[in-house]
This record gives sequence, structure tokens and C-alpha cells, in this order.
Amino acid sequence: MSENRAIKAVVVLIDNAEEHHLVALVGHGFFNMMIAKELQNRGWIGRRNTDSNHWKCTTYFLMQLKGAIAVKRDRSL
Repeated sequence: MSENRAIKAVVVLIDNAEEHHLVALVGHGFFNMMIAKELQNRGWIGRRNTDSNHWKCTTYFLMQLKGAIAVKRDRSL
């Protein structure tokens, strides 16, 4: 089922993001929307309404709370 594949893809993305800090995924619109939903369910921040059109790009990042301050988790900056 597509949902199971999306969950597996999100696990791979998150594992690689933790190890390499930046990852990229290229996929088709509907599957990208499913991955976006799962990332959002796991606390990742990105576009609320993911576009399913061709040649679109969306960035997601994980916010961590340190005290009362939200910190963008992106070591490339």
C-alpha cells in the first residue's frame, strides 16, 4: 500500500538527515504529498498544502525546543 511505502520513505529520510544533515527526495506529486503528511505528523515543518504539480520543490526542517526558544535544526547554516 502507498501509505506503508511513504512511512518507509520517511524513516529513510529522517535517518539520513540525522546522519548527513541534508537529504533530497525526488518523486511524483501524490507520493510526495503522502511523504509530506507523514513528515508533518512527525513534527517536521514545511508547506501546509503540498503541491502535486510537476517540477515543484518543498523544503522541510525539524524544529527543536530549547527552553522557550524554537531552534531550526539545520547544520548547514
